[in-house]
Amino acid sequence: MLDKNKEFLDYITYWTEQLGDFPKDSEAYRKNLEIAIFKFYVKAEKLILDYFSHYFNDGISSSGCTINRRIKLTSSELQKFLQHVNKKYLSLDDIKRLYDFFFDKGSSFETFFQDATMATALRELKYIRNYIAHESDESKKTYVNYILNNKDFIEPGVFLMKKRGRTKETNYEFFVSQLTKIPNFLY
Repeated sequence: MLDKNKEFLDYITYWTEQLGDFPKDSEAYRKNLEIAIFKFYVKAEKLILDYFSHYFNDGISSSGCTINRRIKLTSSELQKFLQHVNKKYLSLDDIKRLYDFFFDKGSSFETFFQDATMATALRELKYIRNYIAHESDESKKTYVNYILNNKDFIEPGVFLMKKRGRTKETNYEFFVSQLTKIPNFLY
């Protein structure tokens, strides 16, 4: 899992450095912010799923902590279970439900899912990702309601450039800060 952590963190670093090639007030910068956040969220979901699978298969975290499973299935049995419930793709919400179902309380996954700041960041990122990916009326409505607090629509790239609340960091910086904590939570 250390390789996957490094790959994830290196990917964020690479994209953040690439963003420095564009003037911050340019359309190219805003569009690349959207691409970066979209890709970061997808990579984060994959990393979290990889950790879940690792815990599920091995019953032990990368740092050596035992993860107590309520139900023990082999990887092939888990695949059959997922096919039975018609799941080809596991979202973070699915992983949380499966974690609650399969594992005892007290692991790093529980801490990860209960961290309010991380939960907020991942929920907001999901809404932003969904709008960027689909640009549907439904995803736009969710984006406007939950991300823009029912204010006038602005593109996600513009939102990502804005300062977050009373802090000096931008929304982009907040999300990157939270995403880079994932390996520490789950290791």
